[in-house]
Amino acid sequence: MRVLDNPLTAFNLRVLCTLIEEGNVTHAARRLNLSQPATSLILKQLREIFRDELLVRSGGRMVPTEHAHSLYRAAQTILSDLNELILHPEEFEPHSLDQTFTIGLSDTVSPALAAGLAGEAEQAAPSVRLVLRRLAPDFDVDGALATGGLDLAVGHWLHPPHALRRAVIIEEDLVCLVDRRHAFADAPPTIADFGAARLVVPPGNGGWLPAAVEMQAGVYRTARDETRVVCDYLMAPHLLVGTDLVLTASRSFAAYHAGILPLAVVACPLPYPRVPLSMLWHERTDHSLAQKWLRQLLVGLRRKVGPIVQAYAS
Repeated sequence: MRVLDNPLTAFNLRVLCTLIEEGNVTHAARRLNLSQPATSLILKQLREIFRDELLVRSGGRMVPTEHAHSLYRAAQTILSDLNELILHPEEFEPHSLDQTFTIGLSDTVSPALAAGLAGEAEQAAPSVRLVLRRLAPDFDVDGALATGGLDLAVGHWLHPPHALRRAVIIEEDLVCLVDRRHAFADAPPTIADFGAARLVVPPGNGGWLPAAVEMQAGVYRTARDETRVVCDYLMAPHLLVGTDLVLTASRSFAAYHAGILPLAVVACPLPYPRVPLSMLWHERTDHSLAQKWLRQLLVGLRRKVGPIVQAYAS
């Protein structure tokens, strides 16, 4: 059998990934330390190799084609595997790591965690690129981690997939988030007060923390079904301002938004258990030195980042 020459190189795959991430040839060239004509030439070569446009214009940027999306996931996995071939535990140095990590964050995760992770990664590994994506309640986390669409997923799960590896980052309380002028801000609510409140709830149940909140509250509430507002979880804190609405959230999520909006964090009267904030990953990356470094970085945030330590105070 004749072995055909493969025109692809690790460098070309890296250029492809960078172009897809940036959606702009000039910006990609700057990141790659290449000239714009050189980057455009590599894009032309990639289009010929894959017989696909890969990136097409949409408004002021270039967006990946469907084929490019699938190539991106495969390229990320290949580049990660290549990195592992030349890395040894005693030689691993994050500062020289040149890799892209895609991390999924559920709606319930405090933005402070993402900000802290980005800051720590930039200091420890300047060439590392983080792609943070929002996970909807019905997102196929198991499939994305298995195929390389995600490297890591972070969130509050009721029942995480058994096939995935899991580590608890922190356990935290559930609290109420309200407008600063809300009655609950002056006097902690009773169970009866909470049952009569106008609550913001996420659409559907999904598998995240909001579903647990609803199930626990269902044991106590009476007429609450008629007095709730359905709203996207990330929008919910903004909906509280100037209203009598109440959102039940993790302490970290509530503390972050109370710091940037005129909101108050108050104790919740329902006996909620402390909820774990977990990270999930697939067995295929369990022994990856780069992936281990990323997971350790995330766990270390609870000790190293001041605002997050305050938010997660137990």
